[in-house]
Amino acid sequence: MGFAWHDSAHHPGPLFFFIWMLFHNFWSSIWKTPIFPVSSVYRDITVGIATWGVGFPITLAVGQLCDTILLFFVEDLHYTQLAIMQLKMAMQHPVILITTLISIILFAPLIEEFLFRGVLQTYLRQHIGRTKAIALTSMSFALVHLAPSQGIGNIPLFFSLCTFSLFLGMIYERQRSLFASIALHSIFNTISALQVLFYAS
Repeated sequence: MGFAWHDSAHHPGPLFFFIWMLFHNFWSSIWKTPIFPVSSVYRDITVGIATWGVGFPITLAVGQLCDTILLFFVEDLHYTQLAIMQLKMAMQHPVILITTLISIILFAPLIEEFLFRGVLQTYLRQHIGRTKAIALTSMSFALVHLAPSQGIGNIPLFFSLCTFSLFLGMIYERQRSLFASIALHSIFNTISALQVLFYAS
């Protein structure tokens, strides 16, 4: 009598179900926990956008305070953030400018929030607690935005970006929704990009 061997390669149903379960749990634990009705996603986005009114002035104040302190040690303090430099260069070409703006306003917040809040902060929270997770994620977020071309300007940029990231981390934990932090990140980048465009004009 033959032996029936159910190879997953020939019968992928159980494998697909297992992958779907992993993705389902992954989605619910990172993007939105627990999964509420769709209407609450709009509330998360609204809360994220509204948080900009508090987060932006504080982030700006921290950066300016760091600049003021550095001026006691450095006579000539001129630096430009790499992203702003790229945006100014893109202004010379309409097509490149549009793609750059889409990247800054949409893709950067989506990818960075998924990686830093969704993956890193969620992982750290499970091992070292919420407060330390937010702090370490914020420092990591700030560090990856530093570049040699920014020179000594990396110092105020680190503290201002770390401050901004603290708001992103707190709003993510408060709402337990990546939509909230993405909305905050996106509106922050949008206003910053508009300031660059307006100032340059």
